[in-house]
Amino acid sequence: MKSIFLTSIFLSVSMCATESEVDLTQWEQDKLILPISIVQPELEEANTNDSTLIYIEERKSVSLEQGFLFYENEDFEIDRYKFYSEINVDNPELWNLSKRLIRNFKNEVYLVYHISGDSVIYGEKFSVVSTLKKLDKIESDILNNCSVNIGVVQDSKAFNELFIDESKYLRYWGNNESFFRTIMSEFNIAEKKKMNFVDEYPRTIYDWSYLNEDAMTNEALIDYLKQEP
Repeated sequence: MKSIFLTSIFLSVSMCATESEVDLTQWEQDKLILPISIVQPELEEANTNDSTLIYIEERKSVSLEQGFLFYENEDFEIDRYKFYSEINVDNPELWNLSKRLIRNFKNEVYLVYHISGDSVIYGEKFSVVSTLKKLDKIESDILNNCSVNIGVVQDSKAFNELFIDESKYLRYWGNNESFFRTIMSEFNIAEKKKMNFVDEYPRTIYDWSYLNEDAMTNEALIDYLKQEP
């Protein structure tokens, strides 16, 4: 599983600049399409004596790409899932891929979600169909709000979970490896032996409701997720 060199957000911006001052410059070497709200941090924003500068510079030589890491679970009898995967997917396809994986969940599911740094909230169980319809209505927020984590969990005889990390890569706990690999192939996402993720390095994150006046605030999004489908 991936190790994170620097888990803290280098700079979170929600309001302090005028729209004309917003710099949405990303890393030009990346092959992976990131949400527009994740951008390069400015060097002048860091303390020149801070080791963070080392990671800012190192990130310039790292190219993110689509792909997935795959781990078999040796404790299946205890955990009730057979494998775990971490997935980089181009941001425009993140929700489409998520839906394809979730549709294989059986019976009822529940949501888990939280704003970065806050306690996790567990929802009530509802059907897979109604849950997906509910989430479809906030696709833009799912893709671009990089402060909110959202997961969909099936927890019955088997455990399956699709978790959309705030940095917009996927974590997947599953039991049907053949199905999983078929979906990855459909989206042209290949298995990798080693892969980097955006949250391993410093980055600037803009508040999505600041960049998009039609977007929900973090609080409004959490309130929506608490509602029944």
